[in-house]
Amino acid sequence: MHTVLLVEDEELERVYLKTFFTQQCQEYSVIGEACNGREAIALNKNLRPDVIFMDIKMPGIDGLTASKLIKKENPQTKIIILSAYDDFDYAQKALRLGASDYLVKPVQAEEIILALTRLGERPVPRPIGIDAGIKGKSFDNKYPFGKEKILVKALENNDAKLFSAGMKAFGNELFQASHEIPILQIHLLELASVITRTLATAGFNRETIRESKFEIFKTIACLETLPEVRECLEILEKDLLEFIKHHTSDSKELINQVLSYINANMSKSPSLKEVAEHFHFSTGHLSRLIKKETGMTYPQYLNQIRLKVARMLLCKSDLDIGKIAYEVGYQEVSHFNRVFKKTMGMNPTKYRKLSSH
Repeated sequence: MHTVLLVEDEELERVYLKTFFTQQCQEYSVIGEACNGREAIALNKNLRPDVIFMDIKMPGIDGLTASKLIKKENPQTKIIILSAYDDFDYAQKALRLGASDYLVKPVQAEEIILALTRLGERPVPRPIGIDAGIKGKSFDNKYPFGKEKILVKALENNDAKLFSAGMKAFGNELFQASHEIPILQIHLLELASVITRTLATAGFNRETIRESKFEIFKTIACLETLPEVRECLEILEKDLLEFIKHHTSDSKELINQVLSYINANMSKSPSLKEVAEHFHFSTGHLSRLIKKETGMTYPQYLNQIRLKVARMLLCKSDLDIGKIAYEVGYQEVSHFNRVFKKTMGMNPTKYRKLSSH
């Protein structure tokens, strides 16, 4: 029996990993859980686990620092880094400091198994209940992880038709792979993680998503029969299709609200982050919305509306150049002059003279 320490600041992620080892990989025993690097360092000293699954970004002492200190204290411990795509460079640093491997979130069952296998000195873990006849076959042929990619694409594009087709394909392949409830639960937990992470990354209210994910996890944990599993998939599909429908109908109105807010507050020079926080979105999602609607990046759009109002004030008011610059959000008139000339091919003073004729 090999021992595992789970280090992850999101409780639901720890629950998922612990459930995986309990139900699918009993050659490994979870002997401790930590939600930050400081706890991980202390538990490593007391428990001396064989393997640590370490989230790389955590509050306080992060995974990189914790990994370095743990390897110094207990060099034989194997550390597998859990990383988001945008943490890739960070993960590489961890590997150079002695981490054994890294997995990209959301982590899937076969990836955990392959990572443990790559440790070399460990036996190949075999998920409980899976026929030994799959030995030598690709996991991709047995499990419907490829369908999750379709579902992510559908959610990102608010494509209800594609999402519905993807859910049906996922369900069909899922039941072809296994009829054992524990295994089906693992895949449903993975699906829930993929979907909720996609929505959170897209910028939707993370607290609401966290609460929904917790409820979904509780429902999945209580499943006992195949009909209940099928019903769970159907309810999940129905709820998400309703979400897509609602979001699609509101998206036009939403972007109009966003642009109106930017227009009304341009003199305050709101940053993309400030606008995103006002509408409870991520900066990435808001940036995509603006680009899709206007064909411009946020800075380009803000600059365009500033100069549009500036041109109007130059033509129809007696305000001096400095006052106009301040009214449209520039703190320094020299900066305003440079931007105006670069865009219009002449400085504001010349533009005003030409416009008066």
